[in-house]
Amino acid sequence: MGRPAAAALLALVLVPGLGLGLGLAGCDRAPAPATAPVPPAAASGPVAAAPAAPVAEGGFATSIKARIHPDLPEMDFTLRADVPPDDSGTLFVKAIEIRRGTDTEPVQRIAGLDTQTPWSAQAPGLQAVDLNFDGYADIRLVESRPAGPNLPYLHWLYDPASGRFVASAALNDLGSPRPDAAARELVSDWRDSATRYGTDHHAFQSGQLVPLRREARDYKGPGVYTLTASRWVDGRWQVVQSRPGRDP
Repeated sequence: MGRPAAAALLALVLVPGLGLGLGLAGCDRAPAPATAPVPPAAASGPVAAAPAAPVAEGGFATSIKARIHPDLPEMDFTLRADVPPDDSGTLFVKAIEIRRGTDTEPVQRIAGLDTQTPWSAQAPGLQAVDLNFDGYADIRLVESRPAGPNLPYLHWLYDPASGRFVASAALNDLGSPRPDAAARELVSDWRDSATRYGTDHHAFQSGQLVPLRREARDYKGPGVYTLTASRWVDGRWQVVQSRPGRDP
């Protein structure tokens, strides 16, 4: 199946001279943690975007600032590209540099990227949002502009122990996961053909992303479908209900 928003959003500040300030965008529940996580920073809407600016060492850069946790200094996320965004508003990101507080040198550099990230003031491609509900904002970057509805992201989860963002292949396999903070779940919509689509629910358990349940619709004709509800049991999807349905 192809890669098949809602947690608090982090405040961002446009960085003068670097251009774009990218804004932020998501029955069983996952088990509650033993201790409640520290709440994330106050929510804020996206800031205005500006063109990516050339930098002295070559290429182009655009940057945002975000406080990913109340007890941590503000972080600067700089997106590096070899060329400016093209006429379609696509930014070809090659690396992300992460700086802490007033540091001039990056504390982390995520290299080896080759994205075609949709880039605009209204729909920026970098997001900072708590995806695993631990009280720390994580980051994700739109990888490309797909032909279908399943928007592919690259995800990095913040690891408080190391102070670094760690790539999550499991999250990358989900299409546009929407964090549901109340349920502590990630909700992902998908479509694997013109007549079959659905919604999956996942949760983090002991640090691992685990499937919970799925609802799929298989269309047999205009507005007529079979609705199948499944749960993840012993490593596979187990159908718990199947019934006919019709669109209103």
